[in-house]
Amino acid sequence: MYHADPVGSQCAGATSAGAASFTDAGLDASHTTTDSEFSLVAYVEVHAVSANRSLGVTAYRYDSETVSGTTVFTMNATVPLEALLTLTGAPEEETFVTRPVVSTIISTADPNTPLRFIDNPAITAAVYGTLRFSEQAQVTLLATDGTDVVVRRTAVLDGVVRSAAPDITKCHLGSAQVAGAGVAFPSFEPPDAGPAEPAANRTRGGDDWALNPTFGRSWDSGARVVEGGFSFNGMYLDVTDNHHVDLARTVAGIGEVSTVTMKVFAGAPLDTVSLHLGVPGVSRATESEADIHVRVVPDHYGPDGYEITGISHRQGEPLVDEAATGASVRKAECSPATGAECHEFTIQFRVLAPLSSDVLAISAMDVDRRITTTYVNDGVGFEGEPLVPAETATLQVKRGNQHPVEEVYLVRDDRRHDSWTDQHGNQWTRNSHGSWHL
Repeated sequence: MYHADPVGSQCAGATSAGAASFTDAGLDASHTTTDSEFSLVAYVEVHAVSANRSLGVTAYRYDSETVSGTTVFTMNATVPLEALLTLTGAPEEETFVTRPVVSTIISTADPNTPLRFIDNPAITAAVYGTLRFSEQAQVTLLATDGTDVVVRRTAVLDGVVRSAAPDITKCHLGSAQVAGAGVAFPSFEPPDAGPAEPAANRTRGGDDWALNPTFGRSWDSGARVVEGGFSFNGMYLDVTDNHHVDLARTVAGIGEVSTVTMKVFAGAPLDTVSLHLGVPGVSRATESEADIHVRVVPDHYGPDGYEITGISHRQGEPLVDEAATGASVRKAECSPATGAECHEFTIQFRVLAPLSSDVLAISAMDVDRRITTTYVNDGVGFEGEPLVPAETATLQVKRGNQHPVEEVYLVRDDRRHDSWTDQHGNQWTRNSHGSWHL
């Protein structure tokens, strides 16, 4: 499942019939259609009408039978009640609409045969290959971060992209709807973490502050809920006060794969976990040099509890190798003392150049936008020769009326310092106004 844009237009001549209902497993949708239409269905959409938000269910099941010489396919999709909470905060007041979505594109492989098409920049080919989408061996063109890849099941096929006239089509085959009224949607309460312990620097950011995600202590009682809430390259540490981790400064190599794990307890479904690199100081995670964001949705069919729907990066310079970033999630016991259920997220990444600050931060945000950010104050120094080209600049310099204009080429010595060297070996600096000084 992943968050998808609503599709309101019905395909011309669509023949699908459908029904939706609530069961103990969640919201069940069933739609029937013909063979020609079925082969173009990319996902089953579940749409919350009032909130105008949708989930795309690629893991739909299907059966087929022959009726009067025509093959009829029945698609079945189930969305757990907890997943519906990612669409709306008041599911019992919602009307939910389900509809199989035809999404196609013309590719360079065959201009006469539309391919099934999923356009979601947050989903990488590696992540898409892990989704339990339809077992039908239909080729899918996946648009990810502006790049087209073609996937058949878990294999990526090379050399096929959208054509110059892609003729993208997106419509649905028909819809069914069901009201959330009267359904016992789950509520989330923090566990009883045992006797209260002193909590340092605890903040209360709103009426529901006690439900904030935590890597360490309960926001309510201050008791330790999570043990080993943070690790870097195998060094596991407890988060002692929800605001920082006592990690003595360590080092990692430029270009080497580093691994961060975050063990999270959350009182509501999580939406995003993040790693912030090059943070200039405590309480300044939003000013970090590079962020890695991992988007998730609840998954109650798999053993891990969540499904990763995308990995995105925010960075002004190519400091993190985006192609090398990976993420995984698993269920984990928060601690032997509480027995509560946590989820441990692992992010693997490569830093390509020294960062201006050693401070790291980790954060977790739930579907109601409650967020906890914990700082690794002493942090990690990424050391070694940079693997990205040095920044350059070109100046036009005139050294008096008797001299012609000279073109000076500058190379920055170190991205962390404003020191530059020209082709003659001279050192230059640049002030805050952009003026250069020799």
